[in-house]
Amino acid sequence: MKNFFLLFIISLNFFISFSQVDKNILVIGGQNANEGQFPWIADLYVQDFHACGGVLIAPQWVLTAAHCIDDSYPINKIRLNSINTLGPLNPLGGEERNVLQTYIHPLWDPFADLGSGVDLALIKLSSPINNINPVTLPTTQESSTLYNSILNAYISGWGLTQQNSNGNLSDILQWANANIYEFNACNNVTPFTITQNYFCIGYTLGESPIGAAAGDSGSPSWIIDNNGNIKVIGIVHGGELVYTDLDKPGLFVRIGNFRDWIDSTINGQLSLESINELNNCYTLIKDGKLYIENLKNVESLEINIFDLTGKKIFHENNNIIDNSTSVNIEDLKNGVYIINLSDKNGNYHSMKFLI
Repeated sequence: MKNFFLLFIISLNFFISFSQVDKNILVIGGQNANEGQFPWIADLYVQDFHACGGVLIAPQWVLTAAHCIDDSYPINKIRLNSINTLGPLNPLGGEERNVLQTYIHPLWDPFADLGSGVDLALIKLSSPINNINPVTLPTTQESSTLYNSILNAYISGWGLTQQNSNGNLSDILQWANANIYEFNACNNVTPFTITQNYFCIGYTLGESPIGAAAGDSGSPSWIIDNNGNIKVIGIVHGGELVYTDLDKPGLFVRIGNFRDWIDSTINGQLSLESINELNNCYTLIKDGKLYIENLKNVESLEINIFDLTGKKIFHENNNIIDNSTSVNIEDLKNGVYIINLSDKNGNYHSMKFLI
């Protein structure tokens, strides 16, 4: 299998090596944004260096990619309405906040099949932003038809500015109007099978080279709806190369597929994605163990436990005996956790438990 690159700069050395920018080079097929043009696009920083993009979806909430959240290099501040990632904050309405908490989608696993992952995270800001209007997102109902009906969308980011891995990151926010691949065409040119949690943006023979690149991770893709409103439909995930190339598009997460999780997390509730025949199982806690019962027609189970920030704190593969299995949870502190179960047939089930 070919390598697949998440479009996030993950080491400080890499940040530093790309901190100087040739002002004559634009992002792939893009152009400079103006101050105030896209105030809702977020610039996520690790220390004083650009790490990822994001988008303001509620006064105190930014949506980004899950792979942008790294305990080794935590996001420590976020800017909005400020296009220059290396310069001072825009004095005309720029906003800067610290990070209060991060929430990674509980089914995101960076080591799982990249074609079916759930690469989304929510960041709660240290205080609300009241002078910038958050964007709208597709509804769950819209998602089933929206992504099959649009042919192009706007993209953005502070990523690589030319089609080679030794290129420069842009210090000025870039944006462009790009082509969306039909889903089957997208699947045909990616190095693995993808699910309809994703869509592709890129170009084919005879089209202008436009697309996302390293450093654009978490940045939004959007359309203008029939009422003239901005609707963010995607978040940059990754690509086969560190930049979009001919028939090597970038993958974007379909935000509309995850509105339940987004809305319930912002509203202070945990969304539990429950799918398939594992739905009927239940948990019991006794003598320092978590028992998973009623596992009918299941031979083995992969078990992952997450805390409420989405951080994985437990992993185990268990055989099922008499429709039951158990895991030791003596070392877990009191609190609420998410358990994610998956069997060899690809069935998933998630639920909460309280210690």
